[in-house]
Amino acid sequence: MSKSRGNVISPDGYIAEHGSDVFRMYLEFGFNYIEGGPWSEEGIKAVARFLDRVERFVERVGELNKEGTGHTKVGRAEKDLNFVRHSAIKGISEDAGKFQFNTAISRLMELTNALYRYDNEQAEKPVSYLTDVVNDLIRLMAPFAPHFAEEMWERLGNSYSVFNEAWPIFDPAALVRDIVEMAVQVNGRVRDKIEVAADASDAEVKEIAFAAEKVAPHLEGVTVCKVIIIPKRIVNIVVGS
Repeated sequence: MSKSRGNVISPDGYIAEHGSDVFRMYLEFGFNYIEGGPWSEEGIKAVARFLDRVERFVERVGELNKEGTGHTKVGRAEKDLNFVRHSAIKGISEDAGKFQFNTAISRLMELTNALYRYDNEQAEKPVSYLTDVVNDLIRLMAPFAPHFAEEMWERLGNSYSVFNEAWPIFDPAALVRDIVEMAVQVNGRVRDKIEVAADASDAEVKEIAFAAEKVAPHLEGVTVCKVIIIPKRIVNIVVGS
């Protein structure tokens, strides 16, 4: 790429169309900080769509706060969202310190997806908790999209400025799963997935695996030779005729 050859990318048009935060975040997300990479028109549009999604969710939280609906209980769904939240805080804190901005922004996208999934799946939700999670999302976004984050922070009803706020700190306890998902294999082929308590014994895991809807038919009329359990990951049932 050379200015003399006329193949450089001028930021002016993109900033005029999408804003400086979209342009900045695309440079952070689209390329490795050290190596760079090829320019992509679709890439910058994808970042613009991502910020639009965040803005729509901020508006959604504002509506929920006006309605005053929801409950105060913290159940399985909230714990799952909290896992993604604190994984993002931990990961982004580490990534930013290593100038790995592309992976940091990927984690922001993962947290945003988790928020939408939670909102779609839960008819009632603790609005104050949901607001806290979105506040953390905006704090985490601030270094990457400062103008956008400042506006979203204000729309959430917070006092000026997001840059006066402390950086979120992850809670190690939130990263400990109460329930884990395990793949169940029969002779090395995945047949089903099960959910078990994180501290379940091998005997309990085995019982649940054998009873799984898509596993049980493969155990009929055969001899179970061995059961290999990789804790919190895989149950492999070895059968013979």
